Amino acid sequence: MAGIIGADNNFGEFFNHPDPNMQGNITALYDIGCVVGSIFCYFFGEYFGRRTMLMAGGVIMTIGAIILGSSYTVAQLIAGRIITGFGNGMNSSTAPVYLSECSPASYRGALLTLQGTVTILGVVIAYWYVKFTSKFAVTRSNINPACRTDYGTSFYDTTFQWRFPLAFQAVFAILLVLQIIGLPETPRWLVKHDRYDEACVVISTLRDTTLDHSEVSQT
Repeated sequence: MAGIIGADNNFGEFFNHPDPNMQGNITALYDIGCVVGSIFCYFFGEYFGRRTMLMAGGVIMTIGAIILGSSYTVAQLIAGRIITGFGNGMNSSTAPVYLSECSPASYRGALLTLQGTVTILGVVIAYWYVKFTSKFAVTRSNINPACRTDYGTSFYDTTFQWRFPLAFQAVFAILLVLQIIGLPETPRWLVKHDRYDEACVVISTLRDTTLDHSEVSQT
């Protein structure tokens, strides 16, 4: 959002030049949505399951991205930010749990550390890209010096300049849902809900062994 929002670019013109306070609200309400999504997982995640929560989070993020990409009012933009944040909060809270409950204890910590590292690395790349390309863009004679948009869409003078970056996040949410469809529920959750046979099947599949193997019963 930092590479798109502004008062003097196409985004600002379309939304009647929002003041700094409103710009801050639009940006920050995404994090509020994330917090609410995380709290929702705390109360309902154990009931619905990790897999269901991840798929629901991806669907909610997709809906939020559609609302953002089709926004015509600040209220719609804010609603899209909150909804997208809510879905991301669900995913961010559930993904580490799903990973830890499906991975062997021998390298569970390494996988969780890698997951967190990749997440932070993505944030670093995103912020670096926005900062670098925004600085580079203002040196181009055919770009408005006040424009603070991502370089890839900074050449457009239409609302595509900010609609596409906001809507594009739906692609990753859809890919998440499609990946989760082919994955099982975690053995821990299945056992806690007395679905022992299903848990054994999942464990044997994850361990690439037979159902009667000692490792399955020990796990």
